[in-house]
Amino acid sequence: MKLNKVRTSRVHINKWKKSESRKVTETHEIDLWLSRLSHFSQFGLLVITICSLYFFVLPLYQKQVLDELIARKDIELKQLNILLEKSYSELRSHYMSFFIQEATIKCSGIDFMRENSTGRETPRALTVKISECLIDPLNKSKYIKRLRPKDIETINSVVSALGKP
Repeated sequence: MKLNKVRTSRVHINKWKKSESRKVTETHEIDLWLSRLSHFSQFGLLVITICSLYFFVLPLYQKQVLDELIARKDIELKQLNILLEKSYSELRSHYMSFFIQEATIKCSGIDFMRENSTGRETPRALTVKISECLIDPLNKSKYIKRLRPKDIETINSVVSALGKP
């Protein structure tokens, strides 16, 4: 018995190797491009992450910092307004006491004494109308002019009410 041995030439073997190597390189090229695409997408995600941090997260953080600063300043403003009202209240009471002193001197007649007084005249303090006597010092008082308009109106209404029976 004779075996049929087919001899393949080297040319055929080389063709087989080339066809197999082409398949290997084709799949290898696809893997290469997929790997490159993966690297490009990772770089793209890095760029998107940096942009989102810069354009979204940082402005939100800065807004929160400013909101906190505004809240602190608002608390300080409220405290200062309370102190201002307290100081104005004390100042108003001092100005009213100065006005009362000026009006007392004016209305009692102490501000001018008669040199030729015999002592039998009716004292000036008994003949003066209170509202008329207080209006002149009220208009001339430098302290009353420093008060708020609402306070000046209140004082004027009280002084005008004193003369009414």
